[in-house]
Amino acid sequence: MSTTASPIWLELDRSPHAVQFYSGDGFLLDSLARFVCTALEAAESALVIATEVHRGGLAERLKARGVDTHRSVKEGRYVQLTRFKLWNN
Repeated sequence: MSTTASPIWLELDRSPHAVQFYSGDGFLLDSLARFVCTALEAAESALVIATEVHRGGLAERLKARGVDTHRSVKEGRYVQLTRFKLWNN
């Protein structure tokens, strides 16, 4: 898979799940930002399980796209879990 590939999330056949393999953090965060942005702008929900560092990078990218994550969190449509905490419980 090319690191310049740009997945088109709406072409995933409306599957409720997706898996993304990545070659670097930038590619992961750019892809994840597009996915979460698409979901939240369509009034859908998104669950993100990631490290603190990745969650921070995602937050920066979503903010740059104008996504109001605070509102989505309040509405229960955007949930973030820290990967470390989840697997160490």
